[in-house]
Amino acid sequence: MDRSVKTKVWLDLGQGVAFCHGKAELLLAINELGSINRAAQKVNMSYKRAWKYIRELERHLGAKILLTTVGGVNGEGSRLTEAGVSLLREYEDTKEKINRTLTQNVTSFSRSF
Repeated sequence: MDRSVKTKVWLDLGQGVAFCHGKAELLLAINELGSINRAAQKVNMSYKRAWKYIRELERHLGAKILLTTVGGVNGEGSRLTEAGVSLLREYEDTKEKINRTLTQNVTSFSRSF
């Protein structure tokens, strides 16, 4: 019998603010697409909600996680700062470690039966 573990991981940043899968997907999409609006659409989030969450994260982290530019040859653009990339990396690393540990434990448990 093949068994697997499914988890949901979020980083509790305090005061009701959490960094979870949906928000990680938003940041990944912003970095990929270079646009908050297109990223929000990709992850089925309103533009207003996306901006609200980004501001909330920045306030709680005390650091900018997004750089935005307006105008120029390519128009508007957005990308993650080093702090944004670091937050995303920490989340993904933590999630991977948890999933790896749980999968190992389930495999050991499964062998017992």
